Amino acid sequence: MMKNFRKEKLHVAKTHEKISTSIGETQDVVFVEDLKIRNISRSDRRTADAPWQNVRQKSGLNRSILSRRDGGSS
Repeated sequence: MMKNFRKEKLHVAKTHEKISTSIGETQDVVFVEDLKIRNISRSDRRTADAPWQNVRQKSGLNRSILSRRDGGSS
């Protein structure tokens, strides 16, 4: 099991290296944004006249964001 994990980790690292190299070679300017995952996934606060609008969409978005984050509890 550990061998497969190491192989997958190496594969992901190589893929990230290829992608970042490609971006660096083809783009003039690259901006990196430090997003606060906790703030993005926070419950949607609507106005008093529409308090629970789009709850299903927001919960799906939160699930997607939290499943893709790379550790860290920002």
